[in-house]
Amino acid sequence: MLTASAQVTVTQSTIPIHISASACPVLPGDLTGTANVTIVQENTTGHIKLIRAIHGTASAGDTQYILVHNDTITLNAPSSSKVVTFTDTEKFFLIGEDGATNVRGVATFHETIVNGTVVSNVDIERTVGPEGCLPPG
Repeated sequence: MLTASAQVTVTQSTIPIHISASACPVLPGDLTGTANVTIVQENTTGHIKLIRAIHGTASAGDTQYILVHNDTITLNAPSSSKVVTFTDTEKFFLIGEDGATNVRGVATFHETIVNGTVVSNVDIERTVGPEGCLPPG
């Protein structure tokens, strides 16, 4: 729930997609296309949230792909508490038509910091496909 002091901004744009076949050898050629990007930023006292959603289409050789890349980043640092939490969740999917190789990556990073000391650290990453196919982390 947003408080009265919340500031939310939404930005939309279109960007080029390019993944080199030399970096991602499962592609039949260099992947090129365009994607729509929506960024939502929410800022309140002691709370920051960023959501980045990228959805587009691209082709490599004669194969068509759908690209989906979503990031959610949250920082909670209430002034009334000495506990800070940070969470970053990333999801990337490159979906090929007609049985083409699909690439996916899902990662979650979470830290809990109490009085400046990390007391909990979770770093989970699951990928299917060569690392060069995934966006840099």
